[in-house]
Amino acid sequence: MLSLLSMASLPGAPLLVHTIRSRCWPTPPNWGTEIAGTVEAAFQATEVEAVSQAPQAPGLPAVLDYLTSEGRIVTIVSNNSTVAIETYLRQAGLDHYVAGVSARTAADITRLKPNPHLLQQAMTTHGTRPGECLMVGDSVTDIHAARAAGTPVVAYANKPGKHERLAAHHPDAIISELTQLIPQR
Repeated sequence: MLSLLSMASLPGAPLLVHTIRSRCWPTPPNWGTEIAGTVEAAFQATEVEAVSQAPQAPGLPAVLDYLTSEGRIVTIVSNNSTVAIETYLRQAGLDHYVAGVSARTAADITRLKPNPHLLQQAMTTHGTRPGECLMVGDSVTDIHAARAAGTPVVAYANKPGKHERLAAHHPDAIISELTQLIPQR
């Protein structure tokens, strides 16, 4: 749903493993799997460490409270690791709002957004269909994953310049503050 953490300091590192593997021949039979697992473990440790410094999106607790009070199922869908997302939610005191996390559990980058796999996994877990869901995301890959999964998508333009970049990918709506998800009464 919302990418709560940023891996900006480690862009494309799983891809780097693939690049290294493809350029190093011959290799031991399990070398690629072993190195990918080592890199994934390092990513997870780095993400969990970064959790304590990850800023909370303004209005997030109010939005989560509103959604759950309305009986909505909230699931976090993220390319970050499951353990990092769960750690963040627990440390921020938000875990009681979230029914599930559909996130990276292994070094298989083919199943990350923009691939719809994580969204489809979340829908399967909760027995919902695409039209019953709403993806709220802050990246182009979120928009593409939602489209591929068949779900409506609201783009969260949480930084300067994002509105235009996200609008070019035609989300169903764009918000600049999470509290815009709460209807005005």
